[in-house]
Amino acid sequence: MVEEGYPKETRDRPEKDPAKCDISKLNEKDYEALIKCSEVIEKLTSYGVRSVLVQEDGTYARWSNAGESWSGVRKAHKGKEDRLDADEVVLPISPERFKRIQGCLPYLPLFDMSYEAHARGYVPTAAAQKEWAVKQIEKIRGEEFEEKHK
Repeated sequence: MVEEGYPKETRDRPEKDPAKCDISKLNEKDYEALIKCSEVIEKLTSYGVRSVLVQEDGTYARWSNAGESWSGVRKAHKGKEDRLDADEVVLPISPERFKRIQGCLPYLPLFDMSYEAHARGYVPTAAAQKEWAVKQIEKIRGEEFEEKHK
């Protein structure tokens, strides 16, 4: 149950800074990459470290709650297995394309449960704490399931 006045999809955070996302500088392949990367990012809804197998060459990216932005960390190579935290992802684009679309990428879904989100007034504290607790329970149950089925 979401608190009254707390729309799930339209938080009170400011609009993306136009200086960070200048769509006039993007081409068709950039738009396609933005759609593809947004779909990957939207799936990042669980806390904890996870194993990933890189499916295609791309870019490791990390979310910053403080900066409310993504940064490209390094190149990802197809076939490499890696362990990533909840704020890390492999995006299926080159580091160069990442730099072009970086400011247009969506927020990490887990951001709304962060200290920064409720400290800045984007999300009511009680709602952020409740969502955070739900995600912690999901993480614990997932770890217990994995341990039980090793």
